[in-house]
Amino acid sequence: MRIFCWSGWAVYADASDMLCLADITELDALRDDRYAVRVVKHSYRTRHPVKYVGTEMECPNLDYARKNWASLMLINCAHMGWRTITRQSLTEARIRPILQFDMLMPGEIGELPDEWNRLVDEGQPVEGARILHWTAGIPAFEHYRSAPGADLWRIERAHDEREATPD
Repeated sequence: MRIFCWSGWAVYADASDMLCLADITELDALRDDRYAVRVVKHSYRTRHPVKYVGTEMECPNLDYARKNWASLMLINCAHMGWRTITRQSLTEARIRPILQFDMLMPGEIGELPDEWNRLVDEGQPVEGARILHWTAGIPAFEHYRSAPGADLWRIERAHDEREATPD
């Protein structure tokens, strides 16, 4: 079985429910070769027992250890902690252990400053955020139109729509 051996650094972000308010390349300054991955280490219980309310995606919003840690990752692809992963192990894996970084030792998971993944609909402040993250539902959904930071989301959406309109 071939082992994945990558090099360099990567950034992963959920993206579809996030709004980046800073230059994402600023994460480059936070690289640290000691860690396989750096994340915002959220520790919370959700305020929303159901997410995506009023949409076809509506579902229970379960609490679990390390919830939303994997929603923004600064990944050291060359770190030895990733070397145990094979195509087969990924194919056979359950999703939650992957999201909880069960394949890594605790000391291989570094911490990012919390402004890089603010869970604004879970009560974390909009002020000072580098990335806003709506975990229960984005402001485009009727039920979440008044979510914290929704005004910033709408401004960005309007900007994107103007950019997409041909002259």
